Amino acid sequence: MSTSRIALSLIVIAMVVTACTNAGTTDTSLAAAPASTLAAPGQQAPLVDPDPTGSSTTVLPTTTTANPTVPPTSVPTTTVPTTTVPIPDPIKRDRIEVITPQPGDLAESPLLITGESMTGDGNVHYRLMAGGMVIAQGLTTGGSNGVWAPFSVAVDFTNECCIEMLLEVYEAAPVPGGELFIVRIPLSYSEDS
Repeated sequence: MSTSRIALSLIVIAMVVTACTNAGTTDTSLAAAPASTLAAPGQQAPLVDPDPTGSSTTVLPTTTTANPTVPPTSVPTTTVPTTTVPIPDPIKRDRIEVITPQPGDLAESPLLITGESMTGDGNVHYRLMAGGMVIAQGLTTGGSNGVWAPFSVAVDFTNECCIEMLLEVYEAAPVPGGELFIVRIPLSYSEDS
């Protein structure tokens, strides 16, 4: 079947579906046109709806192909490739959800920490450790008082000792030194950094 016949067939099907939809019906069956409505190549033939209640008749131009006597055998289907971009699963602990980084990610300075939170005072604390030593810490703001809101912070650090690192994101408790809802994320550090 030639490309132009395929294209014409697809256009006819789309127009029938559109006409039926506009007419308020879900019947999209096609019927052969009566012999009196067929046209020679280069002429126009009307598109016939088997149930014309409320629908309009659309006239389509015909096209001439190299071998017009070959009947169509089937309507080809086209597969459109799709690409999915993986979205990281957040690491959540009650009131803090960390989206980046993910466990096992390669940590480079600055380390971008993103997520959502709903802490009591709106502050989200973070601590980055290597070899059991704190190499960076601080806080940023997110949601509070029962309202989730995003947070994001870029953390500069220098790691002089270890390939394995640990990021902790948490809410500070009202008691001195207390920590709530700690999210722990193990990270890797490149020896080449």
